[in-house]
Amino acid sequence: MLKLTKSNSNSSNNSNRIVSTLNYLAFLLAFTFIVAEVSYSIIIRSRTKSVGNQLNTSSSDISQIVNKANSNLSYNRSIISLRQELSFEPIVFRTDSLGSIIPSNFDKVKPGDKYVFFCGGSTTEASHTNEGKRPTDIFSAISGIKSVNLAKSGKGLLGCMKTLKLFLLKLESDHQNINKPYKYVIATSVNSLMDYGRTLADSNSNSNFNIRSNLIAGLNSFLVRFHRNYTIGIKLTTYEHALLDGCCFGISSINSRHNNSPVIDWSSSDTYEKYRSHLNFSFQELSSLLTSFSIPKDDLIVFIEPDSFAIDYLKLYPAYWKGYDARQVLSDSNGKKMTPSESGIVLDRFNSIYINVAKSFDFKTLEISTQDMPPQSFYDAVHTTDIGSAYIGNVYYEALK
Repeated sequence: MLKLTKSNSNSSNNSNRIVSTLNYLAFLLAFTFIVAEVSYSIIIRSRTKSVGNQLNTSSSDISQIVNKANSNLSYNRSIISLRQELSFEPIVFRTDSLGSIIPSNFDKVKPGDKYVFFCGGSTTEASHTNEGKRPTDIFSAISGIKSVNLAKSGKGLLGCMKTLKLFLLKLESDHQNINKPYKYVIATSVNSLMDYGRTLADSNSNSNFNIRSNLIAGLNSFLVRFHRNYTIGIKLTTYEHALLDGCCFGISSINSRHNNSPVIDWSSSDTYEKYRSHLNFSFQELSSLLTSFSIPKDDLIVFIEPDSFAIDYLKLYPAYWKGYDARQVLSDSNGKKMTPSESGIVLDRFNSIYINVAKSFDFKTLEISTQDMPPQSFYDAVHTTDIGSAYIGNVYYEALK
């Protein structure tokens, strides 16, 4: 009888230890996930910050506004490839000694070569598109004209001006007899609007960090993401989860109730006028920059980046997305989320201002009709799949050949 009682006690103690161990492991798992998510959020925010407005700099500063030189990174993707069959695949992202994106990189340019300078934000960088299938790569493959892709996530018009200036200074100082580019493409319509919104932000915003609320938010995020993986039937990458959580389209964070962000009335004539003034300054600076390097305005094209807001959900995403929508919609001045259609109307209005200001300085503009793009060209509001990137590459070919 004594042995039986002792055995039950040991069994109970063992069970308690197992439960405690499992609880501890669950805590460690949740804590690790939260730390990883917070770290990733910091990385994403740092990649989408505005470059800044100062053009007075030296050629040695180019590393600050392009991707890290000699990068060799590997990503994974599953749902954002929008392939017919759901799969998990690696993506390679490499840069050369200048930070330009392989295979559209400066190190390939030789004396006498004809090439095009491309600058923009994440849609031109296309870091989650397969190497060799980004818009600049497709353009070069079709045309036989080399490309130098110096795009970087978050870079706006002023950022591209700084990049262009430093690039041209490099050509002058290297004495390698590399010609100036044959043409120049600036694709910053999205990030220029983002930069305008951020000029209204308080520099001290988001300075408070509440451990309890962030732990709760992190745990909730863990549960949401676990459910997504189960629903879709494949483990999504951290980036893909972040997209579905609303990440990576800076304009969508403006007016957000969850951020100490600026409040903008998207339909106000005063807002339009202020944005027009903001762009007037930028395009005047661009005009002056070209003049200082004796570059004809006809050699530069201002590209208007397309968005997916006008596309019907069923024509955009395959069935395995299970109803999830990664398009990061805008919020109105009261913090209420808009519909994709309403968000698209807002972007169209501001794109029109962007185009009109560019034309007022005699710049050529290039625009794409989203309705002409093939199905499944986008995986979120503005970022393109391999299919969408190929289409844009063909548009570049038609405009630059």
